[in-house]
Amino acid sequence: MMNYNAIGYLVFLAVIFFVTFQIGWKFYKNGEVYIRMLMPEDPHLVQSINKLLLVGYYLLNLGYASISISSWPQITSEFELLSYLSDHVGFIILMLALIHYFNLVWLLLYSRYIQKKHSNNNTINV
Repeated sequence: MMNYNAIGYLVFLAVIFFVTFQIGWKFYKNGEVYIRMLMPEDPHLVQSINKLLLVGYYLLNLGYASISISSWPQITSEFELLSYLSDHVGFIILMLALIHYFNLVWLLLYSRYIQKKHSNNNTINV
């Protein structure tokens, strides 16, 4: 008898590790520009924040992926294996997208706050 759970775990973790590391690295490389726009006066802080975001992203995603496989029931067929893989991989990718957009909203709100703060300081100094 074939152990579908073991196959599912291996495929699931391989896909999630690949997706997480590929997307995380792209966010890390391309996201520094946005953080630098918000904090142009402190490049060391920008690098530190970007690295912390990357590590937090990896820990959150890989931790959730590892925990999520513990809730899988016994898989007895190829159809169930494909169903569980697609459900779990799809859910995690959807959560990654939502987290990304949530972070973009926070960056947008923060940049508006900084712009408002700077415009208030300029009108007081005039």
